[in-house]
Amino acid sequence: MCIRERYQRRVRDAGTQSMGAKRGLEESEEEEEEEEMVESEEDLLEEDVSDGEIDEHDSLDEEDEDDEESEDEGVVDDDDSSDDETMVNTVGNVPMRWYEGEDHIGYDREGNKIARPATVDQIQDFVNKADDPDYWRSVFDELNQKNVVLTDEELKTITRIRSGGFAHSDKFDPFIMPATMVVDPQEQAMPISAAPKPKSSFIPSKWEAMRVRKMVKAIREGRFTKRAAPPPAAQNYLIWDDDMSEHRTRRGGAELLSKQHIPAPKPVLPGHGESYNPSQEYLPTEQERTEWENLDPEEREAAWIPTKFNSLREVPAYQEFIREAFNRCLDLYLCPRVRRMRHNISSDALIPKLPNPKELEPFPKMLCTLYLGHTHRIRSISFSKSGEYFASASDDCTIKIWEVDSGRCIRTVQIPDGNKCTMVCWCPSDKIHLLLAVVKESVWLLDPGTGGSQNENAPLPGSDVPCETEDVATWSKPSSHLAAEVPSLRTVLKLKANVKHVSWHTKGDYLSTVTPDAAGMPVAVHSLSKRQSRVILKKARGAKVQQAMFHPTKAYFYVATLQYIRVYNLKGMELKQKLMPGVRQISSFDVHPGGENVLVGSYDRRVCWMDTELSTKPYKILRNHTEAIRQVAYHRKYPLFASAADDCLVHVFHGMVYNNFDNALLVPVKILRGHSTKHQLGILDLKWHPTQPWLLTAGADHTLRMWVP
Repeated sequence: MCIRERYQRRVRDAGTQSMGAKRGLEESEEEEEEEEMVESEEDLLEEDVSDGEIDEHDSLDEEDEDDEESEDEGVVDDDDSSDDETMVNTVGNVPMRWYEGEDHIGYDREGNKIARPATVDQIQDFVNKADDPDYWRSVFDELNQKNVVLTDEELKTITRIRSGGFAHSDKFDPFIMPATMVVDPQEQAMPISAAPKPKSSFIPSKWEAMRVRKMVKAIREGRFTKRAAPPPAAQNYLIWDDDMSEHRTRRGGAELLSKQHIPAPKPVLPGHGESYNPSQEYLPTEQERTEWENLDPEEREAAWIPTKFNSLREVPAYQEFIREAFNRCLDLYLCPRVRRMRHNISSDALIPKLPNPKELEPFPKMLCTLYLGHTHRIRSISFSKSGEYFASASDDCTIKIWEVDSGRCIRTVQIPDGNKCTMVCWCPSDKIHLLLAVVKESVWLLDPGTGGSQNENAPLPGSDVPCETEDVATWSKPSSHLAAEVPSLRTVLKLKANVKHVSWHTKGDYLSTVTPDAAGMPVAVHSLSKRQSRVILKKARGAKVQQAMFHPTKAYFYVATLQYIRVYNLKGMELKQKLMPGVRQISSFDVHPGGENVLVGSYDRRVCWMDTELSTKPYKILRNHTEAIRQVAYHRKYPLFASAADDCLVHVFHGMVYNNFDNALLVPVKILRGHSTKHQLGILDLKWHPTQPWLLTAGADHTLRMWVP
């Protein structure tokens, strides 16, 4: 080996030893500095924890961020866009299908659930496609579950990318190289320096751990405060939006939008009369000026009169300037913005087409007979089965039997002891001639005297059958004193309380009574032939019973309370249906002869037509009366029904019910007037003739009136 080679090897060995010693010295110095920094940070941490509060938004890398800001002071970032402005859902990079079926789509930075927004169905999406001008430029954000409208700048960026260009052509030029290239030595595959990385770059940061402990301690002690949400930015809108730029139009809708747009109305240009030096023919005379001053401001053609000045300097300030500017702003604000297509529909087309009342005849139109004889208000009336006679009960303690054709009173029954009859009801059977009369807690079975001498001597059905249900009602013959005063009285049905309403079954063997004050037996059904009584309803649900009635053809029973009508099946003794007319208090009701419709009258001036097969709520509500409705009734053969009220009016309607599942036809045909008000009471009862389209009304004015076509 030559001398030169031995010299070079000694130099290399010496350099290696010196570099190793230097490297060891540097590492020992770094470890000593870290230990000193940790001790100082622990002292500082104890002071911060004991002194003040901590904010939930304190960053773990605040010092690192400060260092980065100091390093990047000379670097200017032109791109001010941030994903944090639109990133509401911080659930992370997870598939959104995990949240299917949940009421939220993720969590915000505060840890609160983000409610799932309302979804748009296909119909609404189609409507938005036709009406929303920003539909074509909207994209669906899968993470935040909402539509985002792209701006003009974003659309231009997408257009450049799709055409193969650079996304930000105005911020980046590929043909201009930077003057200096700063290269991070840590990112190079072959670094210039062979020094290893420091120990602090790959061990957990003690400062971050202490910062976390500080936050945990603050949370446990209750000093953790949330930062208040920033107030929403104010949004300004154009009062008169005439912006027809690209972002206000939709694909294929620019032409349509331009046709619908209405420009703002322009102010009227000044004429010669508004000049400061108008011509002589524009100046008013003294008479015209006086007439203009005497007119009201609303009647004047103009708010000013032409005036002549020698120069423009002599023109004073216009007094109506502020008012005219305000009216101009109102014109711009209230003027329509878009032209809408108007449907040329006449007012006659909006009125429902009803048949001519002449085509719906016969129905009662005029007064035929006036029955006089009672001296007090008439409470109730009832026709016989044949329609030749009718009975009336009045507060004058009498019951009268009238002949329909002649108007003659053929019998008068005087009720003894000053008692009043509140209701009468004729038996619907041809074989039995009986009249029910309600007198307090008793129901009298009277012989009306229309069946001849044979009927007077014939025994009543079940007269020889003993009564076995005395706990409900008692069947008995009248006492000798009562029989002497009322010779036509055949049987007395005694109940536990005052009777409010009675009704017959269509066959004439059963009758129902309503006693609202009777405890445990408000509604009962009685058999005439078997002399038995049975309680149908033991407890009225909600309110007292107002009225009860049998179904015309089926074994159903209707019970009306203040607000509801319950339908019971008598065979199974179960509730079949509950009708809800929606009125405050039911005054009366009637069942259609077909049995599928119910007519309800109320004290709040409403008549409800209810179709039991269609719904439990009214099919039609008629509000024709101005006072409380007292009675409603169907005709048994003709498609007619009527209502009477305290306003002394009778409204007659044509009500046709079809069998082919069509809705009923309801047409008002006539209003009958004639009764007068007495003690704030009008018409108290009305009944249809069994075979003819005749209507009988009883009023508080002591009169009975027969209305015929």
